[in-house]
Amino acid sequence: MDGGGEIVCVVDERPAQKGLVRRLGGRRPAVRFSAVVARRICTRLEAGETLRGICADPDMPHRTTVKAWRKALPKFAASVERARRAAGWHMRGGHPPKWCEWTAREVCMRLAAGERMRDICADPDMPSEALVGKWRRERPQFAAALREARAMVAERLCEDSWEVAQAVTPSDAFATHVKLLHMRWMVECFDPTRFGRFKAVAHESVAAEAAAAPRETVFRVRRFEKVVGEDGRAALRELFPPGEEPEAQVTPGLGAPDGTSSP
Repeated sequence: MDGGGEIVCVVDERPAQKGLVRRLGGRRPAVRFSAVVARRICTRLEAGETLRGICADPDMPHRTTVKAWRKALPKFAASVERARRAAGWHMRGGHPPKWCEWTAREVCMRLAAGERMRDICADPDMPSEALVGKWRRERPQFAAALREARAMVAERLCEDSWEVAQAVTPSDAFATHVKLLHMRWMVECFDPTRFGRFKAVAHESVAAEAAAAPRETVFRVRRFEKVVGEDGRAALRELFPPGEEPEAQVTPGLGAPDGTSSP
């Protein structure tokens, strides 16, 4: 087209598992349909991105192409709708997912109660794992709340490990040993600052302390020369830069600067 538009031609080649769309006259290269591209689109939609922003990438298909795929492939359309619902998008208005304080608190409470993040995000009323990861990256308070919930789980695992150890019998001693090792590993992962073998260095605090009170290190190089007095005794005399000579400089046990011996 003269105006720089695009002509979309839907081609049904599903038996051959090839692309369904061929674009003519556009500047961007055509992107054929594949399971990898579809998965990338759904994953980014589930993380809260807009379809317009996803299709703006040069290696992604045009938004018109995605619409054509949704019309031609019901399974792909269902996956897109499911990803949008998981991210919290409103189907009619197209409003982006918003931060929900109540939902974030519910996620932290269920996580602290011992539920897995996968099971929590599998609930239709809860956000997806991708959206939880996006909130954790963008909101430090939510990330701190998740760490606190994990720390509570670590404490509960420590208490449960004692009950497991108390119930051990000679017949299941090896299985109990494996279970306790895994519980210990989980405790170290959930709260490494308290239960980890290697403590993390708080480099931020150290850097802040160093910036608040910088220390200055001064090195001074002294030079000496050997002199012989009138009595034939050797002595050392320090050499000073011009203008810094002291009134008198005596090296104990070796002699005075003028070559005479010290008393």
